[in-house]
Amino acid sequence: MQAHKHILGLAFTLFLAVFCAEIQALEILHFIEAKDYARVMKNANGVKIADDGVVYVTSAEQGTVLKIVDGKIEAIQLAPAVFKKSKLGGIDLLPDGRFVIVNQGSGQVGVLDAGLKLQNLFSQSGSSAGELNAPNPVAVSSNRNIYVGDVKNKRISVFNHQGLFLYTIGNLYHR
Repeated sequence: MQAHKHILGLAFTLFLAVFCAEIQALEILHFIEAKDYARVMKNANGVKIADDGVVYVTSAEQGTVLKIVDGKIEAIQLAPAVFKKSKLGGIDLLPDGRFVIVNQGSGQVGVLDAGLKLQNLFSQSGSSAGELNAPNPVAVSSNRNIYVGDVKNKRISVFNHQGLFLYTIGNLYHR
């Protein structure tokens, strides 16, 4: 009986967390629509919440990163200054605070400083080792390795923080 009450309590807690999160998401969406950033959010492709609570959202079509701080939104244009193609994908942070952003259109990965200024650009579109085809998700490990979901090549490509290709997880060559 005690285990049953515990499970019901856990289920109720999860329901409240999901319900509250949905209300907060609707409030954020309403705020963004009111600020005329809905077109960018409509094409949102990557999101990162930094340790300081700042939210960064990449746009798949606009080539823009939205920086949301205390309800204020700043749009930072990365295409064509950083990436020639505008189709931004995933975003993550290196332990030293630099950003890692992938570009689906060009197959490139950019490492940018805290002000979103380009420091390093690596990889290219293709199917050979170290090349990416429609990359999107990106994750950075504690040892600063960059894991890129290489969607059309059906693998994960791993690079060091300087952009040196290390290895792949999954199919190196696919059909």
